[in-house]
Amino acid sequence: MSYQKNKSLFITKESACLKKNPTKIIERRCISTGSIMNTKSMVRFVVGPDGGAVPDVFCKLPGKGMWVSSKKSSLERALRKNLFSVVSKKPVLINNNLSKQSFDKRTCCPHRLEA
Repeated sequence: MSYQKNKSLFITKESACLKKNPTKIIERRCISTGSIMNTKSMVRFVVGPDGGAVPDVFCKLPGKGMWVSSKKSSLERALRKNLFSVVSKKPVLINNNLSKQSFDKRTCCPHRLEA
């Protein structure tokens, strides 16, 4: 990854590019299906301070993001195969209501919900 120096701050080219062009399409790989998709059709998860997987619907939480397709079957597959622990390379605690919590209309952005 290349960096450019800006007043003792290092800014990646990707983040600098997004500030110039906010409509740029960002694609990430789904940990469940392995397909590369637009982030608007995915849900980001991070490992919280307690070691549990936390849905990050606004993409603002710190930490390495683990992207899962917004289809419920993709999340259930990731939970069943323990893919959050595999991707983060450390044990991740999974809440029993994580799939319900992630797809609850009160806590999730409506444009990310798919059947």
